[in-house]
Amino acid sequence: MELTRDAPILHRGVSLHCRGAGEEVQEDIARLDTKLALSRGKVVVGKCKGVIFNLEKEIILVETTFKETEEKQATAKKAAWALEEEVSTTEVLAQEFASRSIADYRTSREFEDEVIEGSIVVYKLAFVDCKATVNHLHPDLDLSGIEPEEDAKEDGREDSPTDLEVALEAEAYAILKADP
Repeated sequence: MELTRDAPILHRGVSLHCRGAGEEVQEDIARLDTKLALSRGKVVVGKCKGVIFNLEKEIILVETTFKETEEKQATAKKAAWALEEEVSTTEVLAQEFASRSIADYRTSREFEDEVIEGSIVVYKLAFVDCKATVNHLHPDLDLSGIEPEEDAKEDGREDSPTDLEVALEAEAYAILKADP
């Protein structure tokens, strides 16, 4: 009978031992959970460090590319300024050359001949206009013998106008002055 009497005590001891073992198991589980969480955290931290390292490498590459681009831009600006200066210098030289060329041409014999030819054409046109006006105002006058001076030279006549020509020119001039 001793066994029966000791059985509840033994049961209590086993119960206490089981409880103690359960608590130990719970503590072990908590420790393992902590270790697992720490190791997962270390894995996450390791992955984050890898991502951060890769991002830092990319930042360095981007900064290097940015600096190179800024240097290229500065070089391009300097080249553009140099070209602008060269273009403005070339424009000034071209304007000076054009001015000198025009001045040289204006002092040339060719220009003088062209001015004289132009003046002759204007004189002939004015003469023909004047002759037509006189003919219109005085249809009874015979103006067929009156020609411009250059035409008179070609016919072999003298350079000085005839009395008739002087009289007609004076009359035409007076008519034109009087006609409003």
